[in-house]
Amino acid sequence: LIVRAEGHARLLLDFDPAQEQQLLELGDLVLPPARRIAGRAVDAEGIPLARARIVLAGHNADRGRLRPTATAFAQDGYGVEEQRLSDDLGRFGFGELAPGSYRLTLHVDGAPEISQQVELTPAQDLEDLELRLSAGVSLRVFVVDDLEVPIARAMVTASVTVAEKG
Repeated sequence: LIVRAEGHARLLLDFDPAQEQQLLELGDLVLPPARRIAGRAVDAEGIPLARARIVLAGHNADRGRLRPTATAFAQDGYGVEEQRLSDDLGRFGFGELAPGSYRLTLHVDGAPEISQQVELTPAQDLEDLELRLSAGVSLRVFVVDDLEVPIARAMVTASVTVAEKG
């Protein structure tokens, strides 16, 4: 169940279906006051990233209260995730949120995504967050055959693997 009302926080609730077309009573649904998560997207040097894509994923902390024995949420699609593009100063904001756990992910073409987990409390908004790209590494790759003759139009893919600290 997803409940939205302008000026109030979005509410998600999981529930089990009613037995054989019986009325399913969910009780009173109290929408909490709306909270906000906002900040800036910047590059490794702190320069604002205009039109960077920021994805917010999460939900209210009491989403599973009607299914206390469930081990997973019913669906993680609509209502759980939304996205924004930063403005020319790198600013972004998500409003009408309920207290809960949220993950912000910064997507910029050609750069690894950056994620930050935050907890939104009933007491205050989260403002002044900074999503900062990490400094990149430059690679120079020459693709040659066994006689060291350059190979035209070779496709090279690089990926990052983070080693575990021992």
